[in-house]
Amino acid sequence: MSIFDTSFVKPWADPEIVQMHRRPMRSIHTTYTDFDTARKGDRTTSPWFVSLNGQWKIKRYEDVNEVPASAISDDTKSWTSISVPGNWTLAGLGDEPHYTNVQMPWKGRPPTLPPTVATAVHRTTFTVAKNWKDRRTVLHIGGAESVHMVYVNGTLVGYGTDSRLPSEYDISAALTSGKNDLAIVVCRFSAQSHLEDQDQWWMAGLHREVFLTSQAMIGINDVRVNAGVVRKSLRTSPIGTLGIQVHLNVPHEQKLQRGWKAVAHLETLAGKRVGTPHSVDVPWFDSPYVSQGMLQISRGIFRRLNCGLQKTRIDIASLFNW
Repeated sequence: MSIFDTSFVKPWADPEIVQMHRRPMRSIHTTYTDFDTARKGDRTTSPWFVSLNGQWKIKRYEDVNEVPASAISDDTKSWTSISVPGNWTLAGLGDEPHYTNVQMPWKGRPPTLPPTVATAVHRTTFTVAKNWKDRRTVLHIGGAESVHMVYVNGTLVGYGTDSRLPSEYDISAALTSGKNDLAIVVCRFSAQSHLEDQDQWWMAGLHREVFLTSQAMIGINDVRVNAGVVRKSLRTSPIGTLGIQVHLNVPHEQKLQRGWKAVAHLETLAGKRVGTPHSVDVPWFDSPYVSQGMLQISRGIFRRLNCGLQKTRIDIASLFNW
């Protein structure tokens, strides 16, 4: 029985289905336990980060409909090994890179697919630390060409498109104590291929990093930095400005209690503080320019943000007088 026989939904063939249970896209930052480790910026020292890069098991199928349900749970000892990140089109599994300029690799109007869509099941295992319990465990897939489906311990946890953008999934509910099995099913082509077509090499696989992060149930989800330069007149020196917007994770069943604050300070890259910390009850604030910003939400959640300032202006008179 095919892995998809029990579902009438064929997301890889439907251009209107761009994701299933994927978390909203965000800028990617690592959470640290203190400012000292945040300054170093080595995410491997964070207890809330685990890389899944390395050797995975892989099995290729000629068509997506040929992938058996057992492929996400069977023993993988006889399967081929592949490096992740990596493309199976470079691993000698039967598909090769395909270059096109303006034409598609197959004929037909969008969202037509070729007669068969090569599909590969990528498998690995992982364990989560005990101190990740009662927190949110998020799987990060940096990029998968063309589309992918994610299974954890045999449970479908999500589907994602956008082969050059990261996808993240909350896999907390599917985890078990001890070893966990992760299967990522990747289709080489999809309805989305028509949207992504350009002067390119067509590849296939998990071509960017894969990792796990652990997030506090109430904590930083996303940070947006808006940098600018203000100059009141030609006689005054320009002043750099920094606006930081903080988006928090709060469980749906909870209300954010009073007392939470967003606290940030600025410092040089050498770690010397400039000015005084900024603390606000709402997630935004402005500060003068400096080389890096350090952000803290309440206690124990630390982020480092490298910041730079630039203002671009088009002078219309100069534009048309060249």
